[in-house]
Amino acid sequence: MVDWYQSPDFLQAAANVESFTRISQRAVVFGAMTYDNFSGHDMAGTAFVSPDHKPFDIVEDSLVNTGTKHRDTYRLTGAVGVDLWRGLAAGIRLDYTAANYAKYKDLRHKSKLMDMQFTAGILLPLTSHLLPLNIGANYLYRRTTESLVFSLYGHEDKVYKSLIDYGTFMGRVEQFGSSGYTDKGQEMPLVDDYNGASLQLSIDHYPLSIFSSLTYARRNGYYGRKSPYTITYTNHHADLLMFDARLSWTIRRSMFSADLTLNSENLENQANTYRELTNESGAHYYEYYDPVKTANKLWRNGQLALTADLGVNGDLPTWTLMASLDWQNRQQTSYLYPYYRRQHLHQTKATLSATRNLLTPKGVWTFSLTTAYQKGRGEPYTDYTFAEPSSKQNAPATMDVWLWREYQYMVAPQYSLGGSIAYAFVFPQTRLKTHVRLSAAHHKANQTYEYNNGKDCTSLTLAVGCTF
Repeated sequence: MVDWYQSPDFLQAAANVESFTRISQRAVVFGAMTYDNFSGHDMAGTAFVSPDHKPFDIVEDSLVNTGTKHRDTYRLTGAVGVDLWRGLAAGIRLDYTAANYAKYKDLRHKSKLMDMQFTAGILLPLTSHLLPLNIGANYLYRRTTESLVFSLYGHEDKVYKSLIDYGTFMGRVEQFGSSGYTDKGQEMPLVDDYNGASLQLSIDHYPLSIFSSLTYARRNGYYGRKSPYTITYTNHHADLLMFDARLSWTIRRSMFSADLTLNSENLENQANTYRELTNESGAHYYEYYDPVKTANKLWRNGQLALTADLGVNGDLPTWTLMASLDWQNRQQTSYLYPYYRRQHLHQTKATLSATRNLLTPKGVWTFSLTTAYQKGRGEPYTDYTFAEPSSKQNAPATMDVWLWREYQYMVAPQYSLGGSIAYAFVFPQTRLKTHVRLSAAHHKANQTYEYNNGKDCTSLTLAVGCTF
């Protein structure tokens, strides 16, 4: 029971290191590095590293060419914060992610992802005896580029096709060759630029504290290459709105918090119309006409979480209890005139967890148990037409297996149960604060669905780390 683009059998390993350092009385720096290695079997579906929040998708139009996919991900983070004057502080942060993703069976694809995010902010304290208030603001810039290359290793006489998915697995089928979205002679980038701003407000008046943040960002991007002699296939734009809030309070040796997160993104994608021309010197160039809208996509999601840390001793609570409610709402409309298709899905997930920390003379044992229930609703699709199609107009291409697999994964009633055991200790004959954690999770649906490979999924995780 996995999503349509995921692997039912995968192995993933990661390593990360991070550090805070105070370089002076007024400045603190932070750095982090992460490496993640993923290898999944029996995979097909999307050519992108992830299909989430994409303006369109390139999907394999076959179930017989599943194979192994491998991904290497590297992340670097650097940040510095400086106290400028009497609590007036400024900070900058840079997050850089690079990933390589490839499929090792025809039709093969290679994806190179670059994701860079820069933020610069300022903190203004407005502290008084009655109301200790802090106000913050920051600018956000993010750029992502994911370049795709398609190729064959085996017999080239076999025909391979891809669905250019405008949304809800409806669009047009493209045969692999020397042109189009899957042009074997070109590396095609999907480019996104984000510009945004955020405002923060915090009030800290013991035993109560409040924090809130509101962010708006504008997203603009395209697929192809911006040049008179190459093709820009699509253009897209989106508006993003994010809100976070936390209410915390302390009662004796216990701390309680309520967290609310709300996110929204509204995206429109347009396909360019063009023709190829030849100039006087014999060079080919492209002339563009009015673009055609291919999709409207709206994603909304949120979470409400309640946390109780009971019996806190130093930084260590005896018990941690958590209850959360997550929801996501997705509305998509894809167009290929005179046809269009709509989908509206809603998913809700409730989670309960309990953690017990047990202090011993030589270390700390931590036992955790988590259970969740998830269910969705909505119709997989509804097809319409703007006008009566003519006898020469063919219906849009679809990939019904992927459509139903994703739909069943999102709306099926599902249960999950997970647990972990961790031990933190000082490694013998050293000063290293070491921890080891073993966790397991089991995910199960009520029944086996026609388009899914099964009804359950089990994962095991081992983590080892140290602080020095």
